[in-house]
Amino acid sequence: MRSRFLVLADPPDATIAEWVEVVRDPQDAPIVAACVWHQITHLVTGDKDLLEDRAVRTRLDEYGVHVLSVARWLNGTP
Repeated sequence: MRSRFLVLADPPDATIAEWVEVVRDPQDAPIVAACVWHQITHLVTGDKDLLEDRAVRTRLDEYGVHVLSVARWLNGTP
């Protein structure tokens, strides 16, 4: 059976640094930077900072990255 999950390389430090000033929690910067760097279309998370911060979600939308809660993803809602 083929896995639906991938292990991706870390994005460049400069890409991560760009996001440190955008996210509320600096520990989220590598995650969102990786989504942008690898052109991921959906980020499924339970992280309230990423789910509730409208500025971060708007910026990620500009890169085609949609942030979904786990419940929303399980329900199949885009």
